[in-house]
Amino acid sequence: GDPPHKRDRQLSAVEHRLNMVRLATNDIEYIHVSRLDADRPGPHYTADMVRLLRLQTGDRADLFFLMGMDSLRDLPTWHEAQWLVENCTLVALTRHDVTLDWAALEAALPGVQRHIIILDMPEMEIASHAIQARVRNGQPIRHQVPAAVEDYLRLHNLYPPRRESQDSESRAA
Repeated sequence: GDPPHKRDRQLSAVEHRLNMVRLATNDIEYIHVSRLDADRPGPHYTADMVRLLRLQTGDRADLFFLMGMDSLRDLPTWHEAQWLVENCTLVALTRHDVTLDWAALEAALPGVQRHIIILDMPEMEIASHAIQARVRNGQPIRHQVPAAVEDYLRLHNLYPPRRESQDSESRAA
């Protein structure tokens, strides 16, 4: 909904983001798109979301939070990071360009290593800001998002080309 670490970025409306996630995961029967963060006032902290999920599921479910290695590296700066570590399992996806200082992470969040699974998988260098820039520049995004999401982006004109005056103004600022 309203991620505090992205306040300096212009985000698409939450309904568009939810619709794109639904389109991207439509054919995966074990994925459920939740409105948990969309339907509550912000700012939206991960610890608050996990707390609400824990209230909904009780002890019936193990909670796993997927994150990139860069997010794991920055975890000590997160809101209620120690609580988060103690209340779900963190699954960090490896990234070749991110190194982690395990000693510093453990010093900042005691016991964190017991709550982390490192998932080594093929990397896909896809960032939302890069996709948005490609759409604005009229470049293809065919292999970066599912076709249904690409169609949705274009149908709703979510990332229109920037006018030249806006570009030069932002470069001057």
